[in-house]
Amino acid sequence: MGFSNQTGLVNASVIRIFGRLVTIDGTSVTGMFDNQYRTVDPLNGLALEVGHSTTDPVLWVRTDDVPDPTVGVTVSVDGIDYVIRDIEPDGTGITRLVLEAQ
Repeated sequence: MGFSNQTGLVNASVIRIFGRLVTIDGTSVTGMFDNQYRTVDPLNGLALEVGHSTTDPVLWVRTDDVPDPTVGVTVSVDGIDYVIRDIEPDGTGITRLVLEAQ
């Protein structure tokens, strides 16, 4: 089995174990959601020790599960709606969807 196939198996296992069921544009998929806090400088957006707090919601999905994601589409996680604002495929079969709360 080649490296690409092994990577795909690992990705599928990680998403299955650590993921949760979410809805993307009305379709249910499993993805890993993170909504970590960070503190930013309100003037330039750079990370700081003090400043304003914000969250960075992201969702990692298997690229095969969401082959053609679209910016602006609604993603529902635990009853909270977000909008896709950026799509970042990593080339290994995982796509990071950068979300924005509605």
